Amino acid sequence: MGCEWLLNPTDCVQITTPVNPLDHEGPVSPSAQPETSTTVTTSAPPKAVYRVIDAYDHPHGGRILRVRLGKGEALKSRELKGGTLVASSQDGQEVRLKVDGFALFGGRPNDNRLARTGRADIHIKSEAAKAVRTGWVLAGPV
Repeated sequence: MGCEWLLNPTDCVQITTPVNPLDHEGPVSPSAQPETSTTVTTSAPPKAVYRVIDAYDHPHGGRILRVRLGKGEALKSRELKGGTLVASSQDGQEVRLKVDGFALFGGRPNDNRLARTGRADIHIKSEAAKAVRTGWVLAGPV
């Protein structure tokens, strides 16, 4: 299908090209609706893939995920904060997570530090984050 590298092949974007009814031979009815021709499936690989190295509950709600860059280019802090990542487990379970911020107990994250170390402690308030455990993979931004 051309989307083998994706975590979920249904994330592919389908692009359809409308066919102009005036380009077609023969009589054309005034109520003719544009038809679609071939469907092309395309998508870009995720910019970064992180592995969860630790996951625990945040004392004020949500979850803290300590992640380490596995593949790609480290995301900038403004790309991570407020961004959406797709988390997938080894057994195929997937959830979408919106990053709400960073855990500040290790110091305020900046772009240089994220690029140098490839590590980040992210805070996620979503209930879906409760399923995420050590060993899961986060890819994005979506």
